[in-house]
Amino acid sequence: MKSLYSDNSNPQSSWSKTYKSTSSNGGHHHFAVVRTTKGKPRRYNGAYMNSNAFNPSVGPMQFSSTRMHFQIGNEFIHVGWTAGGHECYNLLCLDGSGMILVSQDLIPGRLTEHMDLNFAIIKDKDNGNWWLLMGTGYLWEHIGFWPARRFKESFGNRIEWGGEVYSPSPPNPPMGCPIGTVPILRVTKDALLKMKSIDGYNSKPQSSWSKTYKPTSSIDNHNFAVVRTTKGKPKSYNGASMNINTFTPSVGPMQFSASRMHFQIGNEFIQVGWIVHPQLYHDFNSRLFVFTNAGGHECYNLFCPDGSGMILVSQDFTPGLLAEQKSIDFAIMKDKINGNWWLLMGTSWEEIGFWPSSRFKESSGTRVEWGGEVYSPSPPNPPMGNSHYPKGSPIVDSYVRLITTVDENYNTDKTVKNTERYSDSCYKVRDATETFWSHVGHLIIYGGPGCK
Repeated sequence: MKSLYSDNSNPQSSWSKTYKSTSSNGGHHHFAVVRTTKGKPRRYNGAYMNSNAFNPSVGPMQFSSTRMHFQIGNEFIHVGWTAGGHECYNLLCLDGSGMILVSQDLIPGRLTEHMDLNFAIIKDKDNGNWWLLMGTGYLWEHIGFWPARRFKESFGNRIEWGGEVYSPSPPNPPMGCPIGTVPILRVTKDALLKMKSIDGYNSKPQSSWSKTYKPTSSIDNHNFAVVRTTKGKPKSYNGASMNINTFTPSVGPMQFSASRMHFQIGNEFIQVGWIVHPQLYHDFNSRLFVFTNAGGHECYNLFCPDGSGMILVSQDFTPGLLAEQKSIDFAIMKDKINGNWWLLMGTSWEEIGFWPSSRFKESSGTRVEWGGEVYSPSPPNPPMGNSHYPKGSPIVDSYVRLITTVDENYNTDKTVKNTERYSDSCYKVRDATETFWSHVGHLIIYGGPGCK
């Protein structure tokens, strides 16, 4: 550890010590960050971030990290994750200058076993000590603190979030997910047991049709507010898309509330969207999800047996990330050449992952539905969407907009007129073909506060 202090490998900020921006501090540090501006000075009593974790390949004298840098005058605190080795790391501090650990469960230096991590640095209102908090959702654990007297200043004055790498000489190490790799969630034994317990309940996503496509008012404690393609003349679909806004409805520990596109392929299906699912994610946040029903298997995200789920190809995305965007684009599209089914996301339609065509018994989509789904093993039922009935307001409504379908000849239908509404008594949906908002295409607004 002493050798770390003899060179320029200690973490830094992207500002020099006088806060002048440089492209590479000390000639060896490189950054990709967002930071508070150098305008009118401000005082900060805390900051927060959520970061996903990777394991970039570094040399023995390098490091690569994602961190929050909290500047307190000319001193600072760094929190985050790092690959490779680091004034004073973790608890290896001289003269009691570092953090005082209070948590029994977390010690700096542990493996980052979660796909994303929450960090906060907060000043104590009573004594001015600086606390490190970590957790998920609304559950913040006190990890440790720095006594106020250890810093010359009493307020934070700058913050930056993002990546930092160090190398004593070229080449520089990668930052984030290395080229040619994808993020893989570390799954603990406890998580697997919890996933198995989900299988024991009837809490898996469904469609608003029964398995023979006959509508029912409530399928095994599932409730819906959706717009779906009609039961008229059968059609074949090679794809569908949507844009949805995100919310975080309040659910119980055994419930879920989702906004999704359901793409039926014969008696099998794919769902994509966002969901609040405490059993699955162990928190009450809204997170991106994928659900696959194929080959006799049903599974969330990448928790799939016998290779039945989606094959991830994106370096930037994995199911389970926080749904922090105000609106998100999703598409499911069949490959013209090999028949594989692709999940595309974003305004530029990035390829996220695919399902080989061999995983499904049928080769074309047969039905599509867009909207909300909730589950509860017993009353009361949880809220859906924005937790309110549709009001016709672009500011408050939960919506699915710009829906499209792609037919067997790969012609895109942006009007999608062959639709019908379906909702349970506790929730409402409007198939808003009237254009009272601009640039929304075929618009669906839905939601509800739940019911007893």
